[in-house]
Amino acid sequence: MTASPTTTSTFYASLGSELAWYDLDVADASVERRGAVQLPGSISYAWPHPSRRTLYVSSGNASGDNPPAFLSALRIEADGALTPLGAPTPMPARATHITVDGAGTHVFAAHNRPPSVTVRRIEADGAIGEAVAQPADLDCGTFPHQVRVMPSDRSMILVSRGFDPSRGRPESPGALKVMSVRDGVLADQASIAPNGGYGFGVRHLDFHPTKPWLYVSVERHNALLMLDIGAGDALPAAPIYTKGTLSRVRDEAIAQGTGAIHVHPDGGTVYLSNRSDGEGEDNIAVFSIDPATGEPALIQHADTQSLHIRTFAIDPTGQLLIATSIHAYDVRDGAGTRTVPGGITVFRIGADGRLDLARKYDIDAGERSMTWSGIIDRA
Repeated sequence: MTASPTTTSTFYASLGSELAWYDLDVADASVERRGAVQLPGSISYAWPHPSRRTLYVSSGNASGDNPPAFLSALRIEADGALTPLGAPTPMPARATHITVDGAGTHVFAAHNRPPSVTVRRIEADGAIGEAVAQPADLDCGTFPHQVRVMPSDRSMILVSRGFDPSRGRPESPGALKVMSVRDGVLADQASIAPNGGYGFGVRHLDFHPTKPWLYVSVERHNALLMLDIGAGDALPAAPIYTKGTLSRVRDEAIAQGTGAIHVHPDGGTVYLSNRSDGEGEDNIAVFSIDPATGEPALIQHADTQSLHIRTFAIDPTGQLLIATSIHAYDVRDGAGTRTVPGGITVFRIGADGRLDLARKYDIDAGERSMTWSGIIDRA
């Protein structure tokens, strides 16, 4: 991790329907808010075009049987500011996650209600184009929570989380749904669901930057999985490695899960968030990656000084990690309670991948939630 500091990256963070941009000073490990744009409805996720000139944003209301939902294209200006590129495009349902293929020709959206995937073409100027018709019988599993295109650009993985048993309802199994991609058209290819998907409550995944290795965050069971990607984008029927993410035995009476997962740009470390509402563990779990086998080894739990870290990002130089909690929480403190503010926490990343707290910015989120953040290098 020897890259020199850069001032060409911008940090972005959502707050309800607002998407703000911040100047990022890598050397000082600090961010400074510069402006914001309003989207139609609460923001769920965003993903940049490979050119880093356009940002696509999913937004809409999360409740109701048929809430309005939109996909917006925002132009990334030279200074990192965001401006609308055309009108927001209505979506058939709110997207929990979106991504763009490596060629920059299609934007993919995962929807949890009903479980489905939609694909839209991207115009030459970055604007959102027409929808691509999909087979009616795609197997999208239960509660899709992320969609990622494989590095080959020939396949896609839909991460279907499933549900824990609750109030007499049995557990709904999770799965990694692998689909082929041909000019934006999807076709079922494989379903990875060890033990029938029970105890496999997967949430998010990330790819190693240089090796055919896949790392998966298991939300419902606080685990990190490693799988290898074979010929033709085939995945093994079960993980190669499974590692716990907590510092102590999980208390099943406490709402505890994992969140986002990201592999460091140099491929030496993988990070994921443990999150709760104050009763459990709230930190960034840091795993070193064996360069020969890809096996992850837990080396640190980094305290973010906040609760429920849903989203975080690593700057392109690999020197900073910035975590964002969704909002403030009141937690028990002896006989009373205290408020843990939400906010933005900045860590320096050491040569061994470990995190060193640099600063935290408290943010008054009110009734709004900070659900997505990212860092984009404009150079």
